[in-house]
This record gives sequence, structure tokens and C-alpha cells, in this order.
Amino acid sequence: MNFRDLKANEIDVRVGQVGDGYCTLLLYKDARVDMDILDETVGSNSWQRRHYEVKGNMYCSVGIKTFDSEWVWKDDCGTESNTEKEKGESSDSFKRACVNWGIGRELYTSPLIKVNCKTKDKKVQDLTSFSVADIVIENKAITGLQIKAYDKENKTTDIVFSWGKLKGEKKEEKKELTLEEAENMVIKRKDGTEAKLKDLDVVDLGNILNVDKPSLDKIKEGVKLILKAKENGN
Repeated sequence: MNFRDLKANEIDVRVGQVGDGYCTLLLYKDARVDMDILDETVGSNSWQRRHYEVKGNMYCSVGIKTFDSEWVWKDDCGTESNTEKEKGESSDSFKRACVNWGIGRELYTSPLIKVNCKTKDKKVQDLTSFSVADIVIENKAITGLQIKAYDKENKTTDIVFSWGKLKGEKKEEKKELTLEEAENMVIKRKDGTEAKLKDLDVVDLGNILNVDKPSLDKIKEGVKLILKAKENGN
């Protein structure tokens, strides 16, 4: 059973650890997201959940009807929330059971998210909230992530974290240098005059290769191309 990756607007962000002027952020999903993806993938009549308690711990079992009408179940245990104990445990166990099915498993591959922010007494100021601006997921692993912060007081939004390869960023392809382009490259001599590489002899071309200057790297590439052409009789 394959479930699609989470979208940026389906991922919530909460504060983890707080330091002096910074905090770490954690990614998580809401139980409603799990329900929506289950409905979308297998149909609302082809999945179900049930809860049970073992030694004081709340468990959830999520069952999905297979193509041969058999039910397959996957379980997990939840942890209580800081607000409503039983409701928090129930929701958390459901979300964890859904992870066992593969829903949102990519969140466990998140990089360390550390951002600068306004803090006081080891707490992030209440007027700042965080959300996912962009995310790239490949083979159930996060390969690109961008987090934005919203300042409710100033009503401004800023990108506070960028990592990996993001959507819209195209890999720069190195253009292969042609012999004609190399021959028409211009180099400045010590006397201040300029000359094209095609007008230099083999000795002068070789001397260029011996000059240790990063600014000449492109010229050196052209020189090598010309010398190779000369070796081949072109």
C-alpha cells in the first residue's frame, strides 16, 4: 500500500528547544491529515481505527481492507499531550499507527531546524509562528526544506530556514567549451597588449598553464582544448 507524500500545507511546525535568541523546530502532522489521505487513497469505507489500553498506555490500531477484502492492521502507542491527556494519547496513537502504514514517514528524515528568533525566559515570543514554505521529498526522504516565520505584531513574513534542493531551483549545467570559443578567448600580456589564444604559439600557451591564478581557470580550459586540438592535427 503506497501513500503519497505530505504537502507543505499539511505539515505543522512547533517549537522544540529554546535558547538565547534561537530555537529548534519540529515537523509534525495533524490527525485530520491522516484521515484525509486514508480517504483519498483507500476510500472512507476501506479503513477503520480502534483504540485499546495496555498497562495504562493508549494504543491505536488502523485497519485497511485489501483487494481480497481481508483486513490488515497496524498498531502503535501514543503519548499524552500537555492539554487533554486522553484525547492527546488517542490522537497521537492514531498518527503513529498511520506512520506505520507509511503516511508522513518522511517527517522523520527532517534535518535539524535551528532558527534565530525573539526569545524571553527560554520561550519564543507568542507573536511569532512558523510554517513550511516549501518542501521537496524524494523516496520518502526530505531533500529540501524552507521554513517561514510570521510576525503577528508587525504582520510580516520572512524565510528563516532554507536547506537542500528546493522547487524552482534548476541545477546549473556546465556548458562545454568549443574549440572556436577557446581560440577567440583574449588574454592580456605583461606589456598590456591583448591577444587571442589562437594567435599564440605552443610555448606561450604552455606558459599560461603554469600561472597559478584562479582568474585564469577559464582561460586555462581554453588553452588545454587548443593544445589537444594541435596534438590531433586540427
